[in-house]
Amino acid sequence: MPEEQPQNATSKLSPLMNLQFAWFLGHFITVISAVLFFFSIFSSSFVFFYKQAFLGVIISYGITIYKLFGPPEYNKKYWMKVCNDENIQYLILGIFWMISPPLLLLIIPYAFFSIFHVLEYCIDVLYPLYLPNPTDSQKALVEKIRNFVTNYQPISVQFNAKLEVCGIFPLLVFLVILRRASFIQPFIFALFLHFRYSTSPLIQKEFAQLRLVLDSKLLGNEKIPQGVQDVYVKVRDFVIKIGSYPIIDTNGDKKD
Repeated sequence: MPEEQPQNATSKLSPLMNLQFAWFLGHFITVISAVLFFFSIFSSSFVFFYKQAFLGVIISYGITIYKLFGPPEYNKKYWMKVCNDENIQYLILGIFWMISPPLLLLIIPYAFFSIFHVLEYCIDVLYPLYLPNPTDSQKALVEKIRNFVTNYQPISVQFNAKLEVCGIFPLLVFLVILRRASFIQPFIFALFLHFRYSTSPLIQKEFAQLRLVLDSKLLGNEKIPQGVQDVYVKVRDFVIKIGSYPIIDTNGDKKD
């Protein structure tokens, strides 16, 4: 009958009409826009793709926060819990990057996160929905994708932590020195790292490794003037002191 085709199409689409699919679309937009931004970086359309990538970030992270905490509540306890979650930190940072001048390095952490979320959704939701009776070759392909996600997602998370500490923040400071960026950008990112340091062992590990490297390169080095070494020690100790006082603790209360 003529009605069977649209009914069948509707039955295929109905399982996708939910927040999880919108979350997937957000990550998919981020991945595609990041790739297009990279290939159009010398054209006039690169700003458009840059903003589209972070629009995907806002969609996906916004839905994640809604699913974790529900509709906004007008009480202190709710907002303390929300602010202590890394998803809101990445969301706020993504909004700030969206309205800032385009910079490729800023998209990379979000794109890496989104790639694995897109792959997971494809093999966990789309694959069984649209290929209920897969061939052996299709099963083998899905298994390869699943193994790729399992093996490389933890590596991606570690890489992003290193990029945030040793890549993005130094680059922003360098751009400010060259007067190619506003001082507000490294300031906002420093606040972000402050939040992340208080909740993420990976970020703490990257800062510890960075300290070991800088200590070994600068301290006791006869080629480095003593004045420079003294300044480094003061800056290092100041950063350590600031980092030891998280803005929000794990119980959602402000530190005194």
